Amino acid sequence: MQSDNEISLAEKVRRNLRRVIDPEIGINIVDLGLIYDVDVNEENDVQLLMTLTAPNCPYGDMILMESEFAIRSTEGVNLIQINLTFDPPWNPEIHVSDEAKYQMDKIFGDDQESIEKFQDIEDNGTVEDMIDYINNWGDEDRLADYGIKSDA
Repeated sequence: MQSDNEISLAEKVRRNLRRVIDPEIGINIVDLGLIYDVDVNEENDVQLLMTLTAPNCPYGDMILMESEFAIRSTEGVNLIQINLTFDPPWNPEIHVSDEAKYQMDKIFGDDQESIEKFQDIEDNGTVEDMIDYINNWGDEDRLADYGIKSDA
């Protein structure tokens, strides 16, 4: 295991960003693949390139703010710039870590239709729809309201 002196500042920033949890999915933003790049220059200025699960993510401002706080809490960081991009758009099949895919499978199952419904609610529903969807996963009657089948 590396000591703190051997770990790069970029890696320390990534570690702190793991503390930022996407409230809709319950998984940290690093494992979700929302962090595209962490660049640290010679002056220890950090430039973060990241995305959100959807352009109209209802928690986007909160995730950006928590990301900035996580970077600021990293010892040695000077200036911070966070760049938000949707190119390429977030794709769970490509960007999500294997560990996060496992966690998502526990939440949503491997039913592609359910995952697409989740993304549709995120794109077009309200925050309350999303919270209701997640809180009632496995409740067949509530899920039927969304046209979703559960393997619970």
